[in-house]
Amino acid sequence: ISTGNQLAPNMITKEAFPDWGPNVSKVDAPLNILRKAIPMPTMHTLDTAWIVNLKTSVELYAIWEATGVLDQLETVDENLFDVVSDVMDEKREEWEEWLEEQEEDEDDED
Repeated sequence: ISTGNQLAPNMITKEAFPDWGPNVSKVDAPLNILRKAIPMPTMHTLDTAWIVNLKTSVELYAIWEATGVLDQLETVDENLFDVVSDVMDEKREEWEEWLEEQEEDEDDED
């Protein structure tokens, strides 16, 4: 939700996405090339389906922290927790930078 979905119609097939889903396996293959070979109806789309507002992402992270979701994630999968935490930190930094830019723009207008 906080980064936009990355689902494609073929994600349920093990041939195109062997590294995703309930039967995930370790893959030593050029997945980007394999995924670009997907039939035309998907338009070879590997990008996110939407762009999430930065403020929305930061607010969602606060909710995850307040409700204990991140604590649960850390106990279930510490590596995933580290990745999510890094993404959250980056987004928060981007948000702070954006706020500072807005303040600077307001000061310039005065």
